[in-house]
Amino acid sequence: MTMAPRYYASNGSPVLSVTQVLMRAGRIDRSFYTAESAERGTRVHRLTELFDDGRLPPNLDGDDLPYLDAYADFLATAKPVYAHTEHTRVDEQLAFAGRIDREVVS
Repeated sequence: MTMAPRYYASNGSPVLSVTQVLMRAGRIDRSFYTAESAERGTRVHRLTELFDDGRLPPNLDGDDLPYLDAYADFLATAKPVYAHTEHTRVDEQLAFAGRIDREVVS
């Protein structure tokens, strides 16, 4: 599963993503992860979205389930309240944007 880069714009003009800013600043070290671990992260991220929305398919199995179980344990313990999920934010003054996975209110 390969994801296309995200494209962000402000008033019709392209802006950098948070990831692009961090990469240009030398703050992302790609040596610690593999294509396989990145794909697993994408799958688990999607599973947590489906879990939050109550749309998990029945009879899930596989290597990603322990991660989903850990997320469910986190939710039961921390009881976060989300203001937004998968919410795009754009800073027009600094000309960058990103998508927040989950914005927690409390």
